[in-house]
Amino acid sequence: MKPFVLVAAVIGPSLAWAGGDAWHVEVEGIRETASGELSIQLRTKEPFASLPRTCHEVTVRASFDWYWWQWWKPMNSQEHREALKMLREANVSRQVVLFGEMGEGFGLTNERCVLISRGLQKLEGAVYSFYKWP
Repeated sequence: MKPFVLVAAVIGPSLAWAGGDAWHVEVEGIRETASGELSIQLRTKEPFASLPRTCHEVTVRASFDWYWWQWWKPMNSQEHREALKMLREANVSRQVVLFGEMGEGFGLTNERCVLISRGLQKLEGAVYSFYKWP
């Protein structure tokens, strides 16, 4: 019994990283805020799908939280910049992009359709938001 518990404790956290939701979205706009965050407006392109908090449009306040990610490293600042580049290109070309979350991928705000991301990462042609890890 004890070896099984040990294996579950070691494997379990890595399996949690593989899960997450993703949506086909159009990037409606990207702008820098006064605080240095990026405000990214996304709209779902799937007719019956909704983004977190049952929104069809969300604003993601994205920044790379280097202090948070120095302890847990699912990504680095270069990967965050590459994900932002992909979102900017999708905004200019009006291309639909797959955007998702890993684990606790978004922090919540008091505003219903405004989410917080501590880091973005491009994975297999999609962009994923990370907020809390593990």
